[in-house]
Amino acid sequence: MMDLKKGTMKKKQILLAVSIFFTIGFNLYAQENDLKAHTRLNDTIFSKFNRGEFSGIWQMGTDDWKKKTLSSSDFAGYMRYLKERTGSIISSSFFKAAGNFEYFKWIGEKKTLIVGLSASSAQTFSDINFEIFVSPAELSAIHTDNPLKNAIDSGVNEVAARFMVENSAVGMGIGIIKDGKIRIYNYGTVEKGKNELPTERTLFDLGSTLKTFTGILLAQAVIDKKANLTDDIRKYLPGDYPNLAFQGHPIRLVDLANYTSGIGDTPPYTQNMTVAERRAYAAKYTVADFLEDFHTVKLDFIPGTKYQYSSTAVALLAAILERIYHTSYADLVQRFIAVPMHLKDTRVTTAAETDTDRFAKGYGADGGLRQWTYGPTLELGGIHSTIHDMLLYIAQNIKETNPAVKLSHQQTTHLGIADEESGLGWFIEPTARGIQIEKGGNSPRHSSECMFIREKNIGIICFTNMQGEDLGNLAESVLDKVMAAK
Repeated sequence: MMDLKKGTMKKKQILLAVSIFFTIGFNLYAQENDLKAHTRLNDTIFSKFNRGEFSGIWQMGTDDWKKKTLSSSDFAGYMRYLKERTGSIISSSFFKAAGNFEYFKWIGEKKTLIVGLSASSAQTFSDINFEIFVSPAELSAIHTDNPLKNAIDSGVNEVAARFMVENSAVGMGIGIIKDGKIRIYNYGTVEKGKNELPTERTLFDLGSTLKTFTGILLAQAVIDKKANLTDDIRKYLPGDYPNLAFQGHPIRLVDLANYTSGIGDTPPYTQNMTVAERRAYAAKYTVADFLEDFHTVKLDFIPGTKYQYSSTAVALLAAILERIYHTSYADLVQRFIAVPMHLKDTRVTTAAETDTDRFAKGYGADGGLRQWTYGPTLELGGIHSTIHDMLLYIAQNIKETNPAVKLSHQQTTHLGIADEESGLGWFIEPTARGIQIEKGGNSPRHSSECMFIREKNIGIICFTNMQGEDLGNLAESVLDKVMAAK
């Protein structure tokens, strides 16, 4: 006779086994379908990336994703940045699954990308991320003088070596000052084909980092009672400029220094010139020509109310400072900044520079050699320096014993935009690290970033002989490593 209790138990075991079988089967089916959807989505994005349809990729995101991410134009700019480094994508394959993401490996002509997708459907993603693939072998092959003796050395190297590989950088110098102690790390080479590290005395263009010099010079003019921040700039210009006002509100000196003047970049007609044409044009273009060009400027908002980055506006400020002090911008830099701060290698660059062999050779994202193009008004906006000098400069900015330096750090904008508030030339941003004061720059051949946090007595200068690099994230990451090290 059958034991009913045992029979019931056996039926339950069979039913449980069947249930597990179908559950596993269903989950595998769902995972397979999910991977297929992600793969179809990846293939579409892959094709659009190669065709340069970057805004089309942005449009494939969900509405929630679009609200929390970059604008379509900024996203497209980031995609162009990536494609410059990867080249066209040759092939794509599934890499791994992790969390809500499926990752694909895109093998490019120059670099490999890891692309993470969280799909809403085969046509739409709810999240997407990109990371340049870096192998341990690539990291260990980077040439450096980093001694790797302590936690700070290791932390800096982790960030710097990865940056070098991800961006195919040629050379880079990093200078750090913390509690008065200096650390300098060099990577790569000053010139392709050579095994020659940059040094603390290698010359680099400051690019727009020089705008902080111009801001300090304006502060000096205020301290010397030669000008007021709220002065109408037309007070210092030759001739009549009714166009340099909007609805009765004139551009003020402070608006030139904090990127709220409304002035675009002039003269625009040099943009399509060849290097040789620009050099020839610059040779005959004078400050008087530059000032004359401002008769064509048209403003579309009240100065001081809106952020609009402009190198031309700060160059105009430099020209005005020349008129205020009746001397050259180069002389002002030496008199008020370079000499008192002992910056022996920091000065306005000229076509007749005598120590050109000390400059790091410059390169573009495509790896090609870049030359200084001697653009119009070079004397109003071309300064070079070294890691050594810029660490002295940062030390003076941290101390604030110079009244002009201190005044340049006072916030002059109240736009409600955290990373776009400014002092005089400097950007001022509250962060988890403290109040971060910084300015980066690019020249036709080099990139730079100068950053410090006074309350933590720490600062950093970064240079690379690659044109068009944004070194802000690199500098922040290095600071995080230094501040976290014991």
